[in-house]
Amino acid sequence: MKLTAKIVAFFMLGIILLTAVHGYLSVQRQNQRLQQGIDANAESVARTMEQNLVVVWRERGHDGVIQLMRGANERLQQKMTIRWVALDVDQHTAAVAMPVERLRIADRGKIVATTLRDPMGHVSRLMYYPVDVEDQRTGCLEFSTPMESVDHYTRGTVYQTVAFAAAVLICGLMVTLFGVRTVGRPLQQLIAQTEKIGKGDFSGRLALHTHDELSQLAVALNHMSAQLEEQQAEIGAESTARIAAVEQLRHADRLQTVGRLASGVAHELGTPLNVVSGHAELIGSGRLEEPQCRESAEAIKSEADRMAATIRQLLDFARRRSPHRAAIDLHKVAAQAVELLQPMARKRKVDLQLEDATISPVTHVDAVQIQQVLTNLIVNAIQAIPDGGMVRISVSPTEKTAPENMETGFTSYYAISVEDNGLGIKEEEMAHLFEPFYTTKQTGEGTGLGLSVSYGIVQDHGGWIDAKSQPSKGSCFTVYLPRCVEDSP
Repeated sequence: MKLTAKIVAFFMLGIILLTAVHGYLSVQRQNQRLQQGIDANAESVARTMEQNLVVVWRERGHDGVIQLMRGANERLQQKMTIRWVALDVDQHTAAVAMPVERLRIADRGKIVATTLRDPMGHVSRLMYYPVDVEDQRTGCLEFSTPMESVDHYTRGTVYQTVAFAAAVLICGLMVTLFGVRTVGRPLQQLIAQTEKIGKGDFSGRLALHTHDELSQLAVALNHMSAQLEEQQAEIGAESTARIAAVEQLRHADRLQTVGRLASGVAHELGTPLNVVSGHAELIGSGRLEEPQCRESAEAIKSEADRMAATIRQLLDFARRRSPHRAAIDLHKVAAQAVELLQPMARKRKVDLQLEDATISPVTHVDAVQIQQVLTNLIVNAIQAIPDGGMVRISVSPTEKTAPENMETGFTSYYAISVEDNGLGIKEEEMAHLFEPFYTTKQTGEGTGLGLSVSYGIVQDHGGWIDAKSQPSKGSCFTVYLPRCVEDSP
């Protein structure tokens, strides 16, 4: 409606201005034509009277000229007043509306005219016709004609202009009301529908019965809403499927890691089972006294608790669960991963070392997912050491700039480094490390999903994984996680 009002107001203002300019120019043209007509008429009368006036002036002087003027005025019947203005006799010089010196030097036979308005507001046209007697400028004929017709015409034009402006205003009001109904309201509906679409609400359709371009726009808008709604549903379904697929990959990776740990866990459970079996056999033989039986039972219980804790830890790692961020000490998460992988490391003669943290590295993450990442990196480090070696894990705060392809908005991070002294990675293989199903391991040791899944987890937390390696000297993988990130719903 504001647009309609602006258009109508601009249109009306333009018409009123054009009308006012036209009226002003019309008055000026009429005034000029009337003045030219009056001047021409006065000049014609003056030339007719000039010969008689010269003769009368010579014979009878000033008084005779005055008498001649009275007769001329009676014949004109007040349409024009003629007066004689003497220029060479001071006592007979009458007041004129023009400087006497100008009249003295005016061209002979030409009218000198001016317009005069009296205190009552009446406008008159005063014309002076110089008259020479024996090459002397004796005086002038003054013709005075009222300009009432010009005033009437001016007032009439003003009235017409005002009346036209009023008509334009009335028409403008009607056009505004009509525009509000036919343009303003449909535009408001279109704006409201557009705002709904901008907020992601594609439901509801707009029906306009204007049968014009606005109606066509509404149809196009409805068609666009239907397409966006359909695409939104498709994107939602694809996003849900993608999230499910990613979660399945992560779960599969955890299960694969559990499979890798199975041999180490079996070896870890072997010794406690032998202890349990031996003490149970002694108790069952009946050769032990009561204190010895009690000691054997306590040993059996201790080893059983140890085996149950190992199995529970393994099951907790393999169990599938929804992501949940909370304030977690990253050093403790790393310690749990190291404890879980100790059997596998000992079996391969690898020493796992977790450095002490200088501060408590607490941030908001999903502990299970971050433990999965660290487990993948530590397992890879263990498998990269064929003949025994060392894997060093450290957690420390750092100031870091994110890679160019990431916009995290953070500068403060916790860096979790997993460094080994194994075989290292070739330079041509570094660019493909985080690609799905890409692996440098021997057949049966990995599917190539571990690093890809781990990178996705870290990226979901607003961080990234940096890899450095030298062949035959070892590798270092560093996980960067933002500090002080609020819980996610």
